[in-house]
Amino acid sequence: METKRCTLCPNPRDTNKSWCKECFKEYRRAYNLKHKQRNNDYSREYYKSNIDKIKDYNKKHYVNIKEKRQKYLKDYYSRNKDKVKLSVAENRMRNRGKYNSIKAKYKAKKKMAMPKWLTPQQLLDIEKIYVEARRLGLEVDHIVPITSDQVCGLHVPWNLQLLSKTDNVVKGNKLLVNAHSTPQCTYGAIQPSLDFPTIGF
Repeated sequence: METKRCTLCPNPRDTNKSWCKECFKEYRRAYNLKHKQRNNDYSREYYKSNIDKIKDYNKKHYVNIKEKRQKYLKDYYSRNKDKVKLSVAENRMRNRGKYNSIKAKYKAKKKMAMPKWLTPQQLLDIEKIYVEARRLGLEVDHIVPITSDQVCGLHVPWNLQLLSKTDNVVKGNKLLVNAHSTPQCTYGAIQPSLDFPTIGF
């Protein structure tokens, strides 16, 4: 049986189409580029008119793919550490002002999240946790995030855990809770070896 060819190139084409996949992709790419402004205006107006509907859909969709997405991000980072680090470094160089603003905002929130009633020993405990993280090659994470739309945790010793960079990237500023709605540690987290109270996990 004779193979049907694309009308634009010698490649085989799809059964019910005149073009092959590559030619069709090139056509769509050129079409979208030509009508970029029109498409952007339409998308912007559609979002404004359906903002509640879109947010509700995105929220439900995220819940459905949450575990799958976290696993994908963790696996991708593990396979492409150098690529991700290079991309982040280049992005920071291009947007240094934006990153400096984010860093300053985080420092300010951390300062506000540190209670004045912390004892000198508890302040020392926080310092020891960061030293231990450095020694183990891990990152310090707030179990209850201090920068989140949902909650505002405290920068106190018992709200800190040690995570690998991969786990910390996947967790982000999300609050993880157990079946009793109690804040819980991230799977694989290392609790700092200090004598202080926990928060119920």
